[in-house]
Amino acid sequence: MVFRSVYAGSLVAVIAMLTMGCQYFPQQQQAPVEARTTPKAATPVPQASARDRTIARLLSDADYALSRNQLLTPVQDNAFDRYQSVLIMDPLNTRAKVGLQAVSLRYVELARNSIGRGQFAQAREYLDNAAGIDPSSQIVAETRQYLRRQMAAQPATPTASYKPGPGEHLLDVGGLTRKSPEIIAQLGQLAKKAQDTGELVIIHARNDAEGRWIYSTMRDSLEDFLLRGDIRIAKQPRIQFVPVL
Repeated sequence: MVFRSVYAGSLVAVIAMLTMGCQYFPQQQQAPVEARTTPKAATPVPQASARDRTIARLLSDADYALSRNQLLTPVQDNAFDRYQSVLIMDPLNTRAKVGLQAVSLRYVELARNSIGRGQFAQAREYLDNAAGIDPSSQIVAETRQYLRRQMAAQPATPTASYKPGPGEHLLDVGGLTRKSPEIIAQLGQLAKKAQDTGELVIIHARNDAEGRWIYSTMRDSLEDFLLRGDIRIAKQPRIQFVPVL
């Protein structure tokens, strides 16, 4: 009986110690592992090509020239040439096509204003420019008909011969129309004068095509010289020299 009691007491003591040990060394819980996410690579921004940048710059410059009524002039600084340059690089460019139509319509607007002032020759020149840009324009055709009706309603008046002003040199209309050797030689002499004096050259021509031909003829007669000036539409073709201030 004594043995059983001692044994039982020892067993109780062992159980108590084990119980206390379990309470003294609590089981450690592992912290949850945070999920690692791989950052997404930044989407590369496509870089505009040199061609696209050139087209964008030409369109911006063309729109600005249009806003300033630099439609076909001055040479190398006008809306028409820049829109055309864009279409050479991108024949389907919608903005350039719309821009050319806007240039043509601006000339129609100028023509109507000239008709209202009775300046029929000037109106005809504007319409020629508009038709050269947009030959199939119905608006240009209708404005031409309106011009004819207004001209027919006006009595004919004699025109006085043009008297050249300071620094002006008249060009023979017949020779200019034929592009005769005499007119080419005269333009070469006038170009040489511009080179010697450094003056600006204002080309007065009956239409834009004629003015461009005069400019190219004068320019080609010189070597290593930039002919500076402008082209203006006038009934009497002439070259005007303007001193540089």
